Amino acid sequence: KPLESFELIKNYIMRNYETDETPDAALVKWNALSELLTNNKVLLKDFFEHYVSHKYKKNFDKKEKEKLTTYDYIVRNNNENEADILLDDLLLKSSYYVLFSIPSKMDMSQGEDSNTIFNSLSFFRGRAKKQFRPLFISLFDRFYCPSEEDAETKKKSYSQLADAMGFLEKFYFVYGVVTKSPTRPLERMVHESAYAISASESSKVDEAIENMFDKFSA
Repeated sequence: KPLESFELIKNYIMRNYETDETPDAALVKWNALSELLTNNKVLLKDFFEHYVSHKYKKNFDKKEKEKLTTYDYIVRNNNENEADILLDDLLLKSSYYVLFSIPSKMDMSQGEDSNTIFNSLSFFRGRAKKQFRPLFISLFDRFYCPSEEDAETKKKSYSQLADAMGFLEKFYFVYGVVTKSPTRPLERMVHESAYAISASESSKVDEAIENMFDKFSA
């Protein structure tokens, strides 16, 4: 039986993991990632597909798209001697991804902004719209900071995340619920916005967010 893409990714990381940590460090981290997702009823296949869509520029040419797997994107975009960096990033992003499945686990310390984010995640979860999750990963990676000690920085970050999540909820309510428009055309838009936000320098993130607002509004 052919291995799944996430199993090939595991083999790739184990084969190339080179740090000063103990030889079992990679396996310990991978098991932590796997257990976090499976214990919270998240499919590993979904997580890795959405991670790739958020992190790497995808080709939407139909023939090319059909040929490339999640594993192919990982190998194309990572150096073998940086498998430790890849694994750490996967572990971090998996902690965000769990919140999309179980919003009640998110940090609720920021009052109205936390409530807005929670309500938006609950809205998308209830309608099983996994299609938006690559974009959610990028937004949470930029703005979700439960351990941030500086109160002003945390407040500003959560406010930006709440604005973006609230916007996407309203967009989809009109587009998908009221008008029942087809969701397939959204795949490319979601990916392009997710990748732009993920790949932007810190000084350009606000511009990427505004471009997202414009693209979906249009």
